[in-house]
Amino acid sequence: MEFYRILAKAYDEVFPFSETTFGFLRKYAGTSVLDVGCATGAYVKRFHEEGCEAEGIEYVPELMKYRINISAGDMRRLPESFSGRFSLVYCIGNTLAHCTDAEDARSILSGFARSLKDGGTAVIQILNYAGILEKRPAELPLIETEGVRFKREYRYTDGRIEFIGSLTAGGQAYSSSVMLYPLTHTELSEAAVKAGFSSCVHYGDFAGTPFNEAESFMLVSVLGK
Repeated sequence: MEFYRILAKAYDEVFPFSETTFGFLRKYAGTSVLDVGCATGAYVKRFHEEGCEAEGIEYVPELMKYRINISAGDMRRLPESFSGRFSLVYCIGNTLAHCTDAEDARSILSGFARSLKDGGTAVIQILNYAGILEKRPAELPLIETEGVRFKREYRYTDGRIEFIGSLTAGGQAYSSSVMLYPLTHTELSEAAVKAGFSSCVHYGDFAGTPFNEAESFMLVSVLGK
């Protein structure tokens, strides 16, 4: 995806590693984790440093920096060798919103469920699309650091959202877009049940704040197998 090839130029500065996010994931990690859509591999690297068996897959090879136990792959086609291997499968960074519709999300979650051990957990983080569809913002908050400026705009069309990203880094400006499906918490819950999960708990962030459809910026869902 051209959008993420551009974002790769400054991904870790735009979306830096979060100790809060890692702490939330670590609670469910057990002894083995799979990071689906691992981007630069920062969380896989940290799990390795913590002595945990960790693997990652990433659709856009240009994003990958840390490469130990990380390979190019598609969340829709997880390897058969992953079946029943992991205590935790996590998919964060709004990755699941790249599904085409709720049925595609169900199929993707089924692959996550197959990759889990009995009693394992999946953690999904996307944006709170129920709130976004209600308010229909034209853009998300600007991300700006000393060296990077990332503007995020939304265009709503045919039940999907065109996400337009404009990145300024190293004195250069880049722009591209990607289509997202605004998967709501209700759709995610229904997809999780159909995919074989027995429980689904929603939070509003990685600090464990209860999810609020009207106020939460993100959706963090914990799915139990």
